[in-house]
Parts: sequence; structure tokens; C-alpha cells
Amino acid sequence: MRKAESGQPGGGTGAGAAAGSGGGAGAGTAHGQCTDLGRRVAARRQELGLTREQLAERSGAAATYIEYVEERSAAPGIGVVLRIADALETTVAELTGGAAEQEQRVAQRRAARTR
Repeated sequence: MRKAESGQPGGGTGAGAAAGSGGGAGAGTAHGQCTDLGRRVAARRQELGLTREQLAERSGAAATYIEYVEERSAAPGIGVVLRIADALETTVAELTGGAAEQEQRVAQRRAARTR
């Protein structure tokens, strides 16, 4: 039901943009290469015991787009990432690695103070 509502605006634009940049020569990313975002989405989805279809329903995206995000070098728009994060009961920072980067910076500062 929410799939029709989305009409793939985030999925269509993100998939089109990512497919366009991932498929061209000199794009720098292999067509089938998974991103950190994709790995984190898949891991969190599996932690919650959700299928791609269930995540798609919760987030208003197509199941094929969830698969694309998880398995390809997708660069979804912030709106899509927000909906996926909400559906996975987590934050955008957790999915994008922002939380891990913050923890790393804090650890580095602590280590520098103890020297």
C-alpha cells in the first residue's frame, strides 16, 4: 500500500542516479559492489528478523529497491535513508556510519590527552 504512495520517487531517483553513476566507465565503483550503508541496512534488517519485503512495506520503498540498496553501490536520497532508518528502528547516523565515526574521534581525542 505505501509502495504505490511512494511511486518510487526516492527509489527511482536514487536508483537511477546510482545506476547511472555505477554503470559508466570510470565510475570508480564496481556494479555489484555493496556499500557500507547497504551492509548496515541488511544487518539491521536481519537483526530485526525482517524480510526485504517487510522492510519495503515499512519504509514505503519497493522490495527491489531495498535489494538494490543492500547489494549495489546505491546512493539513496536522504528522504529514503530517513524512511529506511525509521523502519529499522535506528538512526541515519547508525546506518551511514556517522555514529562509528563519532566514537572513533572521541577515542582518538582521549588517546591524545593521555600521551
